[in-house]
Amino acid sequence: LNKNVIEINANNVTLDLNGFTISGPAVCSGFPVTCNTGTGVGVYVNPQLSNITIMNGSIVGMGAMAIWINGALSAHIDRLNVSGNGRGIYSNNGTVSNCMVTLNAGTGITGYALLMTGNFVGMNSAYGIQAGSYSGYSNNVLVGNSSGDVTGGAVQIGANLCSGSPCP
Repeated sequence: LNKNVIEINANNVTLDLNGFTISGPAVCSGFPVTCNTGTGVGVYVNPQLSNITIMNGSIVGMGAMAIWINGALSAHIDRLNVSGNGRGIYSNNGTVSNCMVTLNAGTGITGYALLMTGNFVGMNSAYGIQAGSYSGYSNNVLVGNSSGDVTGGAVQIGANLCSGSPCP
């Protein structure tokens, strides 16, 4: 699938999947995970929007990535299962909380100016978390990510477990 499934083009939008799944055609398997990738994104948020929330469901099988939020202000991702995509979540200027981000062919969670809390991020084929400036993470469990559990400039602001031990 080389198209975005849902595109958000307005401010102040809450996408509540209400337990439903956005499912693309990408097939991901093995470890490290590889996918027959395409360019499709599960939820694409156009730049410069504000107050965006994506919550309560699953996004699987997207060739490029599950969620792409670039340049938004106050973006919130909560209670999602993001698995078997080209990459997991890319976001900035917001939060990623209470998500399961697993078995993606790239990094699990990527971005900057993010607060990441209460997530399980595991078995992704690159990093678990790759977050830059002004980012923090707490109460996450990261395990078995091929390139490492955490990289970039994110600051550990609470207890996290990296492959069974406290994160460095």
